[in-house]
Amino acid sequence: MSEMKSSASGANAESASINQAASGIDKQSVSYATESTIAAIANGKSAYQTAEGAASNFKSALTADAGRIAAIGAEFAEADKAISNSIIGNK
Repeated sequence: MSEMKSSASGANAESASINQAASGIDKQSVSYATESTIAAIANGKSAYQTAEGAASNFKSALTADAGRIAAIGAEFAEADKAISNSIIGNK
């Protein structure tokens, strides 16, 4: 039987790393031309808004995943403790 290892601190470290990556997303700037044909300006602005929305959605998804990773790490730590206590209690 193979051994399954879990680590709440490892999960928290991964969670923090993902959160840090997510926080850098909104630091990237995107710009569009303000002097061109009316159609080009409108298209550029639309593309800009789409990119901004996608970046925001991606950041939200990463942040949510980071939270889930931390929660799973905590759940595994609790399960490990319960298993350990049941084994020690049975001896």
